Amino acid sequence: MLSYIKLATAALLTFGTLSFAQDVTLSIDGTSLNYESTADIGGFQFDHDGCATNANGGDAVAAGFSIACTESICLGFSFSGSFIPPGSGTLIDLGSECSTLSGFVFSDPGGTALVVELSDGGGSDADYVVEVSSNVFTPDHLDIAAGETVEWVNLGGVHNVDGSTDTHPNNPDSFYSGLASNDVWSYSFTFTVAGNYDYVCTPHAPGMAGTITVGTGGCTDVSACNYSASADFDDGSCTYAEENYDCDGNCTAEVDCNGDCAGLAVEDECGVCGGSGIVDGACDCAGNVDDCAGECGGSTEVDECGVCGGGGAQLQDCWFDGDADGCFETLDPMTTCSCEWEGGSSTGGDCGSDTSNVDVLYCSDADIYGFQFNVSGVTVLGASGGAAEANGFTTTAGNNTVLGFSFSGTSIPGNMCDILTTLEVEGDASAACLSDLVLSGENGTNLGGEITDCLTVTYTEPACESDIYDCAGVCDGTAVEDCNGDCGGDAQDLGCGCNEGAPDEDGCCGSVADCAGECGGSAVEDECGICNGDGTSCGDDHIDLSFGAIADGNMEILMTNTMAISGFQFNITGVDLDGASGGRAADAGFSVSTGVEGVVLGFSFTGAEIPAGSGVLTNLSFSALADEACITNEVLALGEWSGGFYEINIGDCAALDYSAPSSMADVLYNSESDIAGFQFHVDGDVTLTNVSGGAAAAAGFMISLNGETNMVIGFSLDGSVVSAGSGTLLTLEYEGDGSPCLSDLILSDPDANGLDATVEDCLTIFYEAPVSGCTDVDACNYNADAAADDGSCTYADENYDCDGNCTADIDCAGECGGSAVEDCAGECGGSSVEDECGVCGGDGSSCAPGVYGLALNADGDLDVTYDSPDDIYGFQFDVSAVTVTGTSGGAAAAAGFATSTGNNTVLGFSFSGAFIPAGSGVLTVLSFEGSGEACLSNIVISGAGGSGLDTVSGDCVTIEDCEDVDADGICDDVDDCVGAYDECGVCNGDGIGDGACDCAGNVEDCAGVCGGSAENCPGWEDDPGAYEFTATIAGAIVLFDGVQLGEAGDLLAALDADGNVRGVGLMLFPPFGPYQGTPVYEVQLRSNAAGDLLHFQYYDASSDEVLDISETYEFVINDVIGDVIDPWTLNIQTTVDLSIDLIAGWNWISFNVDPEDASLASVLATVGETATFINSQSSGTATNYGDYGWYGGLTSLDPTQMYLLDMSEAATLTVTGVPVDVASRPIDLISGWNWIGYLPQNAGDVATALASVGDLATFINSQSSGTATNYGDYGWYGGLTTLEPGSGYLLDMSGAGTLVYPEFYGLARLDANKQAVVLKDAISDWDFNYADYEFIGTIHASIESRIDFDKDVVGVFVDDQCRGIAERMYFPFDDSYFYIVQVYSNIAEGEEMTFKYFDSENGEVVEYAETMMFTSNMVIGDGFNTFSLSREVGDLQQPMTYGISDAYPNPFNPVTSFEYTLEKDGMVQVAIYDINGRMVSELVNGYQSAGTYPVVWDAKELSSGVYLVNMISGDYSTIQKVMLIK
Repeated sequence: MLSYIKLATAALLTFGTLSFAQDVTLSIDGTSLNYESTADIGGFQFDHDGCATNANGGDAVAAGFSIACTESICLGFSFSGSFIPPGSGTLIDLGSECSTLSGFVFSDPGGTALVVELSDGGGSDADYVVEVSSNVFTPDHLDIAAGETVEWVNLGGVHNVDGSTDTHPNNPDSFYSGLASNDVWSYSFTFTVAGNYDYVCTPHAPGMAGTITVGTGGCTDVSACNYSASADFDDGSCTYAEENYDCDGNCTAEVDCNGDCAGLAVEDECGVCGGSGIVDGACDCAGNVDDCAGECGGSTEVDECGVCGGGGAQLQDCWFDGDADGCFETLDPMTTCSCEWEGGSSTGGDCGSDTSNVDVLYCSDADIYGFQFNVSGVTVLGASGGAAEANGFTTTAGNNTVLGFSFSGTSIPGNMCDILTTLEVEGDASAACLSDLVLSGENGTNLGGEITDCLTVTYTEPACESDIYDCAGVCDGTAVEDCNGDCGGDAQDLGCGCNEGAPDEDGCCGSVADCAGECGGSAVEDECGICNGDGTSCGDDHIDLSFGAIADGNMEILMTNTMAISGFQFNITGVDLDGASGGRAADAGFSVSTGVEGVVLGFSFTGAEIPAGSGVLTNLSFSALADEACITNEVLALGEWSGGFYEINIGDCAALDYSAPSSMADVLYNSESDIAGFQFHVDGDVTLTNVSGGAAAAAGFMISLNGETNMVIGFSLDGSVVSAGSGTLLTLEYEGDGSPCLSDLILSDPDANGLDATVEDCLTIFYEAPVSGCTDVDACNYNADAAADDGSCTYADENYDCDGNCTADIDCAGECGGSAVEDCAGECGGSSVEDECGVCGGDGSSCAPGVYGLALNADGDLDVTYDSPDDIYGFQFDVSAVTVTGTSGGAAAAAGFATSTGNNTVLGFSFSGAFIPAGSGVLTVLSFEGSGEACLSNIVISGAGGSGLDTVSGDCVTIEDCEDVDADGICDDVDDCVGAYDECGVCNGDGIGDGACDCAGNVEDCAGVCGGSAENCPGWEDDPGAYEFTATIAGAIVLFDGVQLGEAGDLLAALDADGNVRGVGLMLFPPFGPYQGTPVYEVQLRSNAAGDLLHFQYYDASSDEVLDISETYEFVINDVIGDVIDPWTLNIQTTVDLSIDLIAGWNWISFNVDPEDASLASVLATVGETATFINSQSSGTATNYGDYGWYGGLTSLDPTQMYLLDMSEAATLTVTGVPVDVASRPIDLISGWNWIGYLPQNAGDVATALASVGDLATFINSQSSGTATNYGDYGWYGGLTTLEPGSGYLLDMSGAGTLVYPEFYGLARLDANKQAVVLKDAISDWDFNYADYEFIGTIHASIESRIDFDKDVVGVFVDDQCRGIAERMYFPFDDSYFYIVQVYSNIAEGEEMTFKYFDSENGEVVEYAETMMFTSNMVIGDGFNTFSLSREVGDLQQPMTYGISDAYPNPFNPVTSFEYTLEKDGMVQVAIYDINGRMVSELVNGYQSAGTYPVVWDAKELSSGVYLVNMISGDYSTIQKVMLIK
């Protein structure tokens, strides 16, 4: 367990190259800084908070160290090269107790850095320590047990530890060290909950990240012998079986012939284990060899003539040197024998055959460094001669391959033709031909080349593409002329002329430098060692310091010393020093540095000395601040000096070429508030050269000046202020003939509030505290000059103005705003009202309902009588007891009504809208059969507009059933029944019993069917009085297969979304038309407003169940849909088909049905192999492998999810299933992005669809129909207005929530899909296919450089390839216009996007300089804070200069972005500071090339306020103010 913090932070003074090894441990005890060291300490430095300004003493001083401490830094070193040896003790006494020390840099005497450890005194209680530095966590992963503690220690940089569940929702527990800080800090957390944890450093996420696994340790390698399935992480305890053995020691490999497991021994062909078999040259295991006849172990031999088993021959018959070539050959050319050569022998074929020579030619444009070729048609015996041999090549021939090269690197010259080499061949020389040519050039390059005429090697130099030749004429060659003008020559000018050698050590050529350094000069040192001295200065030892040459910002410091110098320090007044170099100090290995107030410090870490002598001590670069420079405060340390008096002599001050600024001006202030910060520009044709002094400097303000823009910024890093009052704020120094004048003033108070200050008389900043008073414009004493409300507002009484005048209506009693009204009788406040008949104070008796009854007419038919106070537009009623066989005549026929009857129901209405006028008479005449008491029931009378009229039943008629023999109309004893037959045909019977519905005694079921069995009737009841408006539909009910439904007891009802009945249908049987005799339902629909969404349900009495109708209806007042001739078809379906039109490329899909088989292959079966790949948000992916089928982690599909489906070509996907019940299918959403499916059966508006998650939902994106943003109280707004079945969406959530869709009952009249942008000719090349891209983002852009119009278009491009377009939209919440551009990419992040704008008014395409880096699912800006396009490329004529663009948006919450520009390559830092000067975030720190770079800053961890964006590169620095508002 570590008990220390490792420190390796950068220091202001570097003591050598850092090489990390554990060397020094420090601890603080009271005021003592103690040490324990294993190495010599040659120097040290550390930072403090002001507590150690008086540090001294300790082992450092005892070792001869010099201790120097400022307000924040302590430095210890030795001029003499002494050191603190290894050991322990008190390093120094700090002078007071210090709680925080940091920035330790220690070095050994050789200048090598030592690693320092600062002990915490008591040791850390942590089980593990993670070092935080260099933008990494070390280690970046830990495996620990529950209950163990981890400590993070910051070793340098702005860092923190963020493992909060806000950032990492999947973390089992939350831990967070707080805001990032560059202080030395440590943070500990004890992990008690098992699981996997992620954490990051907030400013450097996601690159700076770590992970921790908390659980049980063990062996996690399944191949180990002690594998533990319950282990959460590997603790290094795994043990393994030996190679070729299992964990039980059993051999798992083959056992060899020696019995060794996995041994390699095998039996050879001779049966010996591990034997080597038959030896080389032998033909059997006994070691025998083949004789010349091929017999193993045989004894046949070759005779002297080379014949196997031959009998030999006379010498003169076999050998003869016939051609004096040194080879003795057979006399018989047909005899095969050996040729004896003077140098050996060769066994061949026809020893008498002749050889010949063949020349190989070459023609080459380049030098040849090697060659190789094969020869066919002859046998090559050798190669020699030619250019190859002449240039020292070694040429060999074997197996008809000829190879030539040089061991010494020589080459065969090019640009000529000659004999390459001569081949000695056997056979027909004319048949020789070369092939497989390889030519090598310089450095082994392959020249290629070709063979012509079989025996000529040809190489032609290719054309020089660069057209650049060296002095030797070689294309792209490296040869150059030397100083004598020789190409490739080696003559050099080393400083004394061509080939004249180098200067001597004194820098002279052929002469000697005098003591003043002049070659050939005559100056000499006097007896005091003074160059050109007069010998009077050496009465005692002395050191002289003086100025030497001064020119072009450089000055020489001369020193004459009669003793060795081991260190020096002095000040130069009147200058600003920029550095030191060279001179005797550098020659002695001294480290020389310069600092503030002209300090020059020189010493050696190694103990080196500047010997006695005279010359330039060092060279200083400087900027003049005054007319002269002087040497002061000189301190010199001596080396091995024998003692005695010595004096230091300082030369005269030196004149400087200094020009004071031409003009100065004071900036005054007069403020009633303390000033914590300010910013302004200076106008007036002047250029600022410096700002200084005044109350700002006195308060310790940091004041910066941008000389290019004349912008001045001042603020304090420690929170100090310029107190309220008046005086000089600062002094401006400037050049130019104009008069400075302040503009763009920003003034802030200590709370970072902006002050409404003004500039008076060009150079005076004036701030007057705001006037207090009533600031409410609605108050009677509103003060327009007041800037702060003091609570004094007074208001008028309700309904009155501030002058007492009544502002409301005066009622009938004369009361202002009163509620008294006259009643229908004209009495103020009276209670009389009109009754339902419209009579004031009436009792309703004057408007009786219509009366409808029956009367038997003279023709024996039934007259239907009526007495109605209202016009009749339609009627329907049932007739009891008798069977109605027809209907005709009466007022209905006179009015042109169509009347019909069926099942004793009579219906009458007009197709033309005619009506029967109010009054009384015969409505219609009924023909009938049967007898009994006939009455009207279920009377429905329609008035104007389909309204229902009140009715009552009138008279009934008794029809006697007998054979009236005497035709007197009375059944008596003359007839067949004395009395009357009842309705059951029984003479004088009792008829149908009470409660029964027929003569058999059956009763009606709940559906009204006599003798029926229905028990689950829905009990639908219409309430006409609850609704103001009506509409009428006539519908026919059909099953999904087209079978029409309808029989007695069936019902059709219309309902609203809350289940309220809005109409119950009547079953009609049309007497004509295509639906004659089949059931049609007439439903009078009711509503109090247009636009209500109604759905339908159907009760099937035969099955005693309620079925859903797929069609829905949007209510329209007085609407009429369908009639008995052409009714609206209403479908009952048990399943539905969802069809999704897919395009080639990527498609965002979802489905709103539950298929019987939800497997991936089943759901996507209808598109076959045109679907190639599918991706989900968190359930994996799958690939279509054709005949092999789908394979991957994603195996089944869920309607609640969106999927990305890649198609090779367009197709239609059909998914069949039961519609999803949205109420029972909630969708759990996480914070951040969610891939959601759309579940309702009909399209729905965004706000209603997402209402269940409220303001947790912030943004929704579609693939191609636009986006929408949740603007809180303003609601949702954007190009995406409607969600559609079959489509998937990306939903961004600010927190976790649950989405429950409402059901949308038929938005049948929705607008068509959003119209695509029309690409005019000027931008026809802006077309693109969004389906080609996998990733998407959204940019809310605005045009700031010009006035835009409705048909203007913004396009986003990557390398001139369009990636998104949008037309201008109106933003109603801010009365502004913007462009919502959906942008696409196949790279999740990193593509740079540029912008173009089409000005439709002028037909002009404008390019913008703004750029943006694409990130998947990015949402840039919104309607209130847009991404501004303001810098047109055509306007950017000036060269690139350093700077930062305006941040957008500004103010912002919580993300803003800007660009910075580098004029040239170099280091750049971009950091964010609060108003008190504390760094809160470092965005950029590193080396970059010249150019413009975009930056996005996320300030979600910071509070509201003003922040400063600071960019530094080289000598350039600038600051921009931004405001965070949450």
